[in-house]
Amino acid sequence: MSRKLLGMLLSLSVLANVVLSAPSAHATYSVYLYQNGNNVDATGSGTINLTGLSDTFVTGENKGGSLNPSDSNIGMGIVGPVTLWFGDISGPGSFGPGSATNASSSSGDPFYMGPVGSFGSLYVPTNYTSGASLSNTDVFDNTTLAALGVTTGIYTWTWGNGAGEFILYAGESSSSPPAPSATPEPSTWLLFGTGILALMGTSRKKKLLQSWK
Repeated sequence: MSRKLLGMLLSLSVLANVVLSAPSAHATYSVYLYQNGNNVDATGSGTINLTGLSDTFVTGENKGGSLNPSDSNIGMGIVGPVTLWFGDISGPGSFGPGSATNASSSSGDPFYMGPVGSFGSLYVPTNYTSGASLSNTDVFDNTTLAALGVTTGIYTWTWGNGAGEFILYAGESSSSPPAPSATPEPSTWLLFGTGILALMGTSRKKKLLQSWK
């Protein structure tokens, strides 16, 4: 192996390290909606990337926790000041046949999605910055998912070419999330690449030393 080729391989390894370790702009906010005894609970957490949505600078007050499955509308968190962002939000137009229902109690950061589609809208806390953490909870007393008109399943909405994502896990609690994706972590790829280089270096050691002479 020539010194030039070795240099190229090492450069590619360094480049892969930089690219794979770079932070992703992708952000996901998730809500788990599930039966908890006699009540239905909703727990939300994550971050939101507002890329691809437009700030209307229209502010108002979140009405607190709510569900409207037939229109894919969901509100989380306390009554509080929010700002409307709108744009193309892709995803299912409903997550069940149910109509609007207000939560019995709510806590945490205010958030609301709905409607979706070409003129979709998100309401986030006023002065929210993309990537900031959100956490909230809704409780619907003395009811069931069926009574709320929720069809169990996993529903995903995206915007900004996938930069932002909202996932609703209807019928699953946050303590038992779906199995993670099998996509290798960046560290796995780096170890893999390093191993290949090490093997190549060992098998070509004698030839490499000769080429340096």
